[in-house]
Amino acid sequence: MSDKPSLPNAENTFRSSKAKDIPANSPIPHKNPSAFHIRRKKLSSWDSFLSKMLDSGTPSLRVLLWAVLDGVLVGAVVGLFRLVTGILVGYVRDLYEYIRMGHWWWLILIVAVSLAISLFIAWIIRSAPLVAYSGAADIEARLHSFEPAWWNWWRLLWRKFVGGTLALSSGLYLGCEGPSIQMGATVGLAITDATGFTKSHRRQLVAAGMAAGLAAAFTAPIAATLFLIEGDYLNREKFQYPLSTILASFVASVASGYITLLILGTSPDFILIHPTPLALHLYWELIPIGVGCGLLGYAYEKTLAWGVEIYDKLHIPHRLRVFIPLVLSIPIGLYLPATLGDGSFLARDLSVGAARVSIWLLFIYIVLRLIFAQISYGSGAPSGIFLPICSLGIIYGIFCGKVFAAFRLAPSSLAFYSLIGVGCLGGLFGSVIKKPLTAVVLAVEVTSFSDLRVIAIIAVISYFTTGLIDRIDKKVADKRKGVNSDSNGRDDSVPIKDLLDQDDIDIQDILDGTTNPNQQEEMYDS
Repeated sequence: MSDKPSLPNAENTFRSSKAKDIPANSPIPHKNPSAFHIRRKKLSSWDSFLSKMLDSGTPSLRVLLWAVLDGVLVGAVVGLFRLVTGILVGYVRDLYEYIRMGHWWWLILIVAVSLAISLFIAWIIRSAPLVAYSGAADIEARLHSFEPAWWNWWRLLWRKFVGGTLALSSGLYLGCEGPSIQMGATVGLAITDATGFTKSHRRQLVAAGMAAGLAAAFTAPIAATLFLIEGDYLNREKFQYPLSTILASFVASVASGYITLLILGTSPDFILIHPTPLALHLYWELIPIGVGCGLLGYAYEKTLAWGVEIYDKLHIPHRLRVFIPLVLSIPIGLYLPATLGDGSFLARDLSVGAARVSIWLLFIYIVLRLIFAQISYGSGAPSGIFLPICSLGIIYGIFCGKVFAAFRLAPSSLAFYSLIGVGCLGGLFGSVIKKPLTAVVLAVEVTSFSDLRVIAIIAVISYFTTGLIDRIDKKVADKRKGVNSDSNGRDDSVPIKDLLDQDDIDIQDILDGTTNPNQQEEMYDS
């Protein structure tokens, strides 16, 4: 080894000279060398901690932190979407009131604008077929796939926003939650594309964005998380979400819901007269109400499938499909303007003025919303069905309350009508979407009604009724087609108990207008 002395370092020489000039016990911190180094060490340790937390922390913590950003962005997008569509559909109602005052020439302009909207929506759907219908079922199917196929986020995002705004603001019986879910998932995908180290957690952030979109559509973060969990059960033979994905979805939903409150305010989506607790001797009425709610849910499933199929059976060109419900909505807007839109305005109006509304008018509202909602959705317009289902449930509940009050079996009060309306909201949503737990919590969050008992009882009875009819109907249809007996004479008859344990019948199969996952991509290529 060499004994050659090391050359003096200029920096060390400068520091040593400074140290000689400054006493070690100096009362001034920035002139005390030991205090200076301790403070610098603390700052560097904090920088290292933050860096590790953001860049190289545990996967679950990293996903949760990015889920907050995901929820904030989704809340901003969906909140703006809801704000714009709500304002525009209000202007459309006012326009129809103005036309009824004698300004009938405006109808020509409405028809021309309806045709332009139909042509524009057909163009954006042709350029991006995923824009059509709800898109929520497609997102859920991709997330539960073991090898999900992703999409171009910008190509879908702006088309869904603009197309959904045009479809919803025109007054069709459609909801905003389908576009909200799809745009939320697309925002999550955009974050993973923009940041390199989040690509390994792409599925988690897309799922969190989907839940955040639903939470922003209803301002219901808990129901949005349960929607993801119950969807996991319905797809239990496919990819299952890990706990980190569920937690990330909840965090994103809370952040999204908060941003939505900042944009739209703290009022619940359905402002009803505060219901009073149901008397114990009236609980028996929940059984027929729940059964009727289940029958209505079954009718909703059937008419939804019919609404999607009728456009194909009639061979209506895609560029004119949205034009049909837009034209049909003109007489509805002229004579029943309160019914335009997703139905939340009508539900709020009825909850306040239910005493002066006849039973027959409520029945007309139910039939009209049941049929025209399917005509609107079957056209392929970018939209959703969740809010129309909730509104129909409230109207049906008020109808049942009026019927029982007419026979003097229940009190004739707005509080009782609102109570049954909230219960039927959860019952109809759970029976159609096949997620009863989500339905119960959603009914609480969108109405601020805290009594879960009535909602849960109606939801369970309704879900059981619809499920039983679905399975019996499928069994009868299979027997008519000869599916149950093959060439060897084998009997495939299944008892009712086994039918109740099957989960192969789901409304999600027709929410996107097709049961073939490849059909939607090819639908507008012809």
